[in-house]
Amino acid sequence: MLQAMEQYFTAINTAPDSENRMHSGDVAARYGFRGGLVPGIDVFGFLCEAFEADQGRAWRTQGWGELRLIRPFYDGETVIVRGEPSMGDWALSAEGEDGGVRATLRVGLRNTAAVALSLPAGLLPAARPAACEELLAPGTVLGSIAGTLADGSPRELLELANRILMANFVLEPWIHTASKLQWFGQVPKSVAVRAVVEELFARKGHSMVRYAVAYLADGEVFLNVEHTAIWKLVIV
Repeated sequence: MLQAMEQYFTAINTAPDSENRMHSGDVAARYGFRGGLVPGIDVFGFLCEAFEADQGRAWRTQGWGELRLIRPFYDGETVIVRGEPSMGDWALSAEGEDGGVRATLRVGLRNTAAVALSLPAGLLPAARPAACEELLAPGTVLGSIAGTLADGSPRELLELANRILMANFVLEPWIHTASKLQWFGQVPKSVAVRAVVEELFARKGHSMVRYAVAYLADGEVFLNVEHTAIWKLVIV
């Protein structure tokens, strides 16, 4: 019988000097936060590490994941990852010591019905423009990026979905809020990343963007991600 899991991590703000100034304490405070935000990809990394320590890495070939980042962690906080089997899949949460759920991740080990989404390649701008609604219009093909992976972890791969947006635009402080991942094969050493804007919308006054990301090795898609972020925040 599958058992519930529980693991503990320490949140560290690994990006205080990032171009995304939402990880800077003084800037984040202007938007109503009590400190620089611990990167959402690091919280995702904790969730994946806990899951894979218990269930292994088989989900990285045909599995899927749905991540929601609800509230941020701050530097030095304890992250409590809990997970349990749920209707054949796994439901995980990242909680603070106050018991509040800050992030959730649902993981499925297999989805053989999924079809890989292949996206067109684009050229990076010679000089990045400031992000705006016109340049983020649905259907916009982003400039592609490529690189060699260090460990090929889910965290490293999801970070590339952040990087491709930053490689195309100069952004104000922004926040990654959600991701859906679908795997189609083994993770390679080198990867090409393509993206296309799918939707612009507003939530609680914030300007949101959702874009599709395709990860390719030798021209074949091994991972698709649907990535959602607040690209322009209102100051509360």
